[in-house]
Amino acid sequence: MALYSKCPKCENTSFEIAEESPKGSRFKCYFIRCSSCGTVVSSTAYHNTTSILKLIAEKLGIKLDI
Repeated sequence: MALYSKCPKCENTSFEIAEESPKGSRFKCYFIRCSSCGTVVSSTAYHNTTSILKLIAEKLGIKLDI
């Protein structure tokens, strides 16, 4: 079992998060990428969906246990 994550391209062990708007997209997203070579290893939504849902639920008077 690995003790730490490695970049699949250069085997670096340091990563960074970068905010981007992919070409042709109206939305931003975050890319998790190698801090050395820039290889993207993951992506995630720009907005925290759980936080948004909690705000909507509060406005509707619904208590969420998240």
